[in-house]
Amino acid sequence: MLKNFEERAAKLGQMRGKIQDLHGSAHNRDGSITVTVAPNGALLDVKFSPKIAAYSHQALAMELMDVVRKATAQAAETMEEEMGEALGEDYAGFKAAMSGAELPPPISPESLMRDIEERWSR
Repeated sequence: MLKNFEERAAKLGQMRGKIQDLHGSAHNRDGSITVTVAPNGALLDVKFSPKIAAYSHQALAMELMDVVRKATAQAAETMEEEMGEALGEDYAGFKAAMSGAELPPPISPESLMRDIEERWSR
């Protein structure tokens, strides 16, 4: 039992580092907009190339929102892969239990790690 706890604690430490560094990045078709987001969708960085001058303000807004959605989807997919790898079967059960349930609001990686640590320490 102690060995199992130690293994899980080690995995938590590794997962914490990965989650804190996790992000999603995307760009539009012509590369004029590049964004980076955190797993919860928080915008971390936006880069524009001179090509954006060709966009109207409405088109620029639509392009930016589309790129943010793509980056957020990528971050969520990466987060799911990391969680699945770290938690194994525990994550599959959690995911199954949550399917069909109303989705909670986005949470921060720090909050997620505290929740996991609390559950594993029981």
